[in-house]
Amino acid sequence: MPKLRRVRTPEEAKAVPEDKPVIVQLAEESTVEVPETPEVEVKKPEPPPAPEPELEAEEDNPLQRQIDDMRRAEELQRGELQRALAENARLQREQVTAQERQEQAQYVAVVNALGAAQEAADRAQADFETAMGNADHKAAAEAQRRLALQTARIDRLEDDKALYDARAEEAKKRPAPAPAPQDFESRIAQLPEVGKTWLRARPEYMTDPVKNGKIVAAHNYITEIEGKQAWTPDYFQALETHLGIRERQPAASPPPERRSPPVSAPPSRETPNLSTGRPQRREITLTPEQREAARIAGVDDFVYAKGIQELERRKKLGMYPDR
Repeated sequence: MPKLRRVRTPEEAKAVPEDKPVIVQLAEESTVEVPETPEVEVKKPEPPPAPEPELEAEEDNPLQRQIDDMRRAEELQRGELQRALAENARLQREQVTAQERQEQAQYVAVVNALGAAQEAADRAQADFETAMGNADHKAAAEAQRRLALQTARIDRLEDDKALYDARAEEAKKRPAPAPAPQDFESRIAQLPEVGKTWLRARPEYMTDPVKNGKIVAAHNYITEIEGKQAWTPDYFQALETHLGIRERQPAASPPPERRSPPVSAPPSRETPNLSTGRPQRREITLTPEQREAARIAGVDDFVYAKGIQELERRKKLGMYPDR
C-alpha cells in the first residue's frame, strides 16, 4: 500500500495527484464559530428586537452548507447503488423469463403435435380394421398408408420431446451464465471506480439474483445501521464480512491486568474540543472520492476536511442522531 502524504497547506494538497489519498493536518482549533448577535441598545419606550434563530445563522455559514452537501452526496451515492443493483436484478429476471417462455412455448407445440399425431394414428388404425372387415382392400391400403405416416411422425416428435426434457434437466444443473462484458460494464457504469473494481473481481454479485439480493441487503445495513460511508476501505471490509468473503475477526480478549506504580498521563497531542472536552482530530484522511467531492463542491481539500471535522463534532453533540 503506498505511503499516505501529509499536507499542511492547500498548495501542498494540490501537488498530490487527485487519484491519491492524503492526510490533511488541520490547525489546532478548526471548529466553526457562529458569529454572536451584536447587542442592541434597547430604549425604554421601544420593545427589544426579537433574537434571530440559530438555524438562520447556520444556514448563512458556508461550512454548514458544505456539510449539508457532503450528506446529500452520500445519499446520492447510496441511491445510485440501489438503483444499479435493482436494474441489474430486473434485467436478469427478464432475461431468464424470456428464455423460459420461449422454451416452454416450443415444448408445448411439440406436445400438442404429438397428441394430434397419436389421434390421427388411432383413426387410421380404426379405418384399417373397418375396411378389412368390409373386405374393402383399397380403403384398407389407404388407412394403412396413413397409419405408417403418423407412426413415423410420432417417432420424430417423441425424439424432439425427449431432447427438450433432457435440455431442461441440464439447465437446472447449470449455473447462471455470466453476462457479456459490454452488458456487465453498462450495468455498473453509474458506480464509482472503486465499486466497479470490486464487482469486476466478483461478477456473480451482479449476475446471480440470490447474491444480488444479499449485497443489496448488506449495503443497506452497513450504511444505514452501522453508519459507514460507502466506498471507503471500512465499508468494503464490512461488506466482505457480511457476505462471508472475509472471515469475521474475533473480539480481542483484554490483556491481563498488571499492577504498576501510578504514572501521570502524557499531555494530549490533540487539541480538546471546547464543547465536548474531548480531543478533536487534527489529521483527516481524505479518500480520492472525497477529494473529487470537494472539487465538485468548489472547495479545496482543507475546507472539505474541516467540514468532516465539524460534522464529527456535531454528531458527538447529538445534532445528527443515527437513523
